Amino acid sequence: MQLQHLRTFYEVATTGSFTRTAEKLYLSQPAVTQQVRALEAELGFPLLERTGRRIRPTPAGEALLPYALRLLALLEEGSSAAREAAGRAAQTLRLGAGDTVATYVLPDLIRVFHASRPEAGLRLVVGNSDRLLEAVLENEVELAIWARQDPHHLLLQRTFWRAPLVAVLQPGDPLATQPRIWARELQGRRLLLRGRASAIRRFIDDILQRAGLEMNEVIEMDHLEAIKRTVETGYGATVAPAFAVSREVAQGTLAAAPLADPGAELPLHYVYYAHRRLSPLAQVFVDLLADVASNTTLRPAANNLQFL
Repeated sequence: MQLQHLRTFYEVATTGSFTRTAEKLYLSQPAVTQQVRALEAELGFPLLERTGRRIRPTPAGEALLPYALRLLALLEEGSSAAREAAGRAAQTLRLGAGDTVATYVLPDLIRVFHASRPEAGLRLVVGNSDRLLEAVLENEVELAIWARQDPHHLLLQRTFWRAPLVAVLQPGDPLATQPRIWARELQGRRLLLRGRASAIRRFIDDILQRAGLEMNEVIEMDHLEAIKRTVETGYGATVAPAFAVSREVAQGTLAAAPLADPGAELPLHYVYYAHRRLSPLAQVFVDLLADVASNTTLRPAANNLQFL
């Protein structure tokens, strides 16, 4: 069984397209077809089938997929180990992060990381958790940080921080003077929230729904910065991780009241592929994340909020 044939099969099965696979692997479409057929001929049964306009794996193909991924990961790990032994270890950390994490959490972490590894480069992929899941599984990134709550069975997921959630209000709002509020006290206010593709939004929705909050008047925006600017104008309120509003609270343009509801702390996780050994640079970053909860020089800017 040739690894190239296995890689080609994996890409077709996951993208659902011979054309996209050819573009990704820099092959001609006939070459992609030929390699998949050669693998099927070797095994003696079909691995892919066409359903409408999309290519999908057969039951046999579905069974082979996780093994193909593990074999390809092992190949990459072996190559990395050889490069390290030869003194040619990768000098670039390939990191993925959700938009909110990349904006408000990563800058401080990257600063400390580069202080300890000034020679290291950084390649950052930013996207929602579905995009990051694909990036980790396909080794586009080695490590990802997200708020996704349902871990993939092929990934190891570790929680490194639980960030308090706060109601974000105008400074003159009566709720802003309280040390803590219950989510149900937001009833009657116009809520501005991220789109449902956001893992953080889904976590916040769960908190608000368990509080019995009627969410009839919710306005969705793709970017938290746009939401904060809109709250500053007096057009509604939002719920967000405390670290995302520390600057505005310090400047007095927004107020933040911590939620008293049980579980109103957003877990942040780092994830990586379970069958792939972390590179030395990725391990340095993981060790850095392990210090976040206990080391105030590493913890994100949420520490600037007086109520934390």
